[in-house]
Amino acid sequence: MQTYFDTIVQEININRRKSCTLYFLLSISILSAQNIDDKIDSLMSLHPEYPESKKNIQIDLMRDLIDYTLVTNHKGKYKRYYLPLTLKEFKNQGRTYFYRAVNVSPNEKLFYWFYKNGNTWDVNSLIIKDLDNINADYDLSILQFQNQDLFIFKSNEANLIVVDEDVIKRIDYELDDYKGFSSVYINTKINNEKMTWSSLTNQNIQNVDILSLTIQLQNEKNEKRRKALADKIGALAAKSSTKNKALYLTELQVGDVNDDGELDFYWVAISKGQIHSYDVYSFSGKKWRNISNNLNTDLFLKNEEIVDQMEYTK
Repeated sequence: MQTYFDTIVQEININRRKSCTLYFLLSISILSAQNIDDKIDSLMSLHPEYPESKKNIQIDLMRDLIDYTLVTNHKGKYKRYYLPLTLKEFKNQGRTYFYRAVNVSPNEKLFYWFYKNGNTWDVNSLIIKDLDNINADYDLSILQFQNQDLFIFKSNEANLIVVDEDVIKRIDYELDDYKGFSSVYINTKINNEKMTWSSLTNQNIQNVDILSLTIQLQNEKNEKRRKALADKIGALAAKSSTKNKALYLTELQVGDVNDDGELDFYWVAISKGQIHSYDVYSFSGKKWRNISNNLNTDLFLKNEEIVDQMEYTK
């Protein structure tokens, strides 16, 4: 039978274990903060070549960077689920940002980006839940608006706009009606009267070659091979469907659609030379509003990229 004294001793031991755990995590955080700059410097000495002979060192440094980010920025609530072997980079206003998005669970991603600030590295991150495609690859762009940086992570799955850790907007490509289209081309562009895209979603076409090549295209890093794969996909898709049965989704656009002085983020779906549907969010004062229902399609005609795609798809 447990006595009152036994209960007190048990509580003391529990609190002692909690204190030891907190001290251990705090020690890791402090220690990591002391040497993370040196580790990132070492990692950068391997970037972008990532020589095979240094692969083990590279893996250790990348692991330490992610673990440091999860412990320091997210209080150790998440564990590393996937370890990337390379980093992406983006230059903006004379500063180089290095970044990546990796899974910390089957449907949660850690987005982390860092840059050199004097002799130290500034490491930023966020975790987004309810992401379906664990293989989605994100590209970073940065936009200055009203004296603040907007970090935009784009992929075929979702577009994430980050103002700060409390103001994050996710814009998905959502369409109620895919029926009637043999294929949906995502993030389409027209370059020199030729269409390029980053993903082809087949609705009614059972063409294994297209699906296989599309996956290869998404994973391919070499630009020349990417172009060759895109050309092959384009040729196969042209045989399998006609423009009249295809839907073309623009990449995420940024601009003032309705000339109200506020920044808008939007994408447009085009078919048969006409705007099929669209989704528009306005951003002002760190607040988001869906203004899609307040617009008409004529407002998009001042966007030359959209007009080009409308002409191409006639």
